[in-house]
Amino acid sequence: MTTESSSSKSSRLSSVAAAVRVLKCFSEVEPEIGISSLAKRLSLAKSTVHRLAVTLTSEGLLEQSPETGRYRLGINLFVMGALVRRRLDVSNMAQPFLNVLREQTGETIHLAPLQPRKPPSHSHEELHRHHQTGLLHLRRPGHCGFWWPRIDEQGS
Repeated sequence: MTTESSSSKSSRLSSVAAAVRVLKCFSEVEPEIGISSLAKRLSLAKSTVHRLAVTLTSEGLLEQSPETGRYRLGINLFVMGALVRRRLDVSNMAQPFLNVLREQTGETIHLAPLQPRKPPSHSHEELHRHHQTGLLHLRRPGHCGFWWPRIDEQGS
């Protein structure tokens, strides 16, 4: 685990850090969250969380459900994630190994970064004998896939 120096900690914008903390609250288990729940979870005032949610919504990073009034992750996060996915060519590099593993086991193969102490975020590739059906972003237990170290953890 890395520790921040006092200079890097003092250069952080607390509002940006709080906004990132809001975004990190959402999960597959809890895709929509209300302001009160967010405020309690983050130990922030409801008015602060509301202002953060309104700002994140205006930038497309959150959206508010018209049915429930709760917030969920916005489409612009998907757009930004797609940019990262295009930059990382890990799936293409791993494809031959995934194909061999699929052929040897007859099972669906999952390729995902290992994220210690958190449920991993996956790129789930349904690989059938002669075609690939698509990509889904899922969380699965560690025993369900092939893992590579996160880029920021390599060489440490």
